[in-house]
Amino acid sequence: MASKQCPSLPTELWTQILQNLNDDEDLPSLWKSCRHVSTAFRDTAESIFRERHLPKTRFYFYLGARGLDVNQTDEEDYEERLQVCHLAAGFDFLSLSEDGITATFAVNTDDLPEILQPRARKRLREYVGNMDIEAPKHTVQIRRDVNDGPIPGLSIDYEKLTLSCNWRELFGAFYTEEYLCDKFTAKALEKRATWLEELKAQVDRKELNPMEVMKKALTAFEDDSKDCRKLARRARICWQFKIHDGTEWDFGRDGDEAVERGCLAKLQKIRFSASLEVFSDEESGDDDGDEETESDEDEDDEWEDTDSDGDN
Repeated sequence: MASKQCPSLPTELWTQILQNLNDDEDLPSLWKSCRHVSTAFRDTAESIFRERHLPKTRFYFYLGARGLDVNQTDEEDYEERLQVCHLAAGFDFLSLSEDGITATFAVNTDDLPEILQPRARKRLREYVGNMDIEAPKHTVQIRRDVNDGPIPGLSIDYEKLTLSCNWRELFGAFYTEEYLCDKFTAKALEKRATWLEELKAQVDRKELNPMEVMKKALTAFEDDSKDCRKLARRARICWQFKIHDGTEWDFGRDGDEAVERGCLAKLQKIRFSASLEVFSDEESGDDDGDEETESDEDEDDEWEDTDSDGDN
């Protein structure tokens, strides 16, 4: 007996279903999995990212010490005036090109007052001309998710202080790292299952205090989360080197643990700040949903785990 096939749903209904994937943790799967189901799914998923999440995308460039705070007055204490402040340039979404490929972002003048812009232009030129794949001085933020990955097709108008890039390739690299981190996390949780069952049994036998067990579990989950972030980032760096110049980068041979620790610590602080941001999905900029464009070539399959130093 032939099996019955479910009737196909209209595109409008699939759009409504996919639009319900609102949580930040849904976005990697929406981009990496749902988008590859079919052309209709791809178009629907991309329209969601283009209209809802691209306007909530930001770049930050950390450009070193800037010296005295420009807002300080001569009357303020000498020690306060000697405090070192840091120069940062933040870029917020501005517009999408007519062909739907290139997104443009403009510097946030609240973060970068006019008096500091000449210095920022100079340092941006220096940084972009010699970007460090292992220790980048920029971050990419999409809603509350943050990493320090590549900016494909990066172009900066230094006079206007605007930044342009290929937004699909940007999201592809960004969410491949997030998706891989989620996969590592799921595997880590599987490995913890037996250990958690044993802890629970010890609590039931009154051999351990429940609060002590909770503290142990939270510490273990935090450590696992940091390890998964680290491994996903290493895999992305390996991919970047291969794309950049064909180098077969290997952390055990080529990586620097001190540099990595510094980058991960910085990212952890930035992620915490980003996690506190509040967004309303009713917020919307200009609706750029009318363009019909071909998707760029799909990202390579998830990057392999390139960690070679044996620590998990």
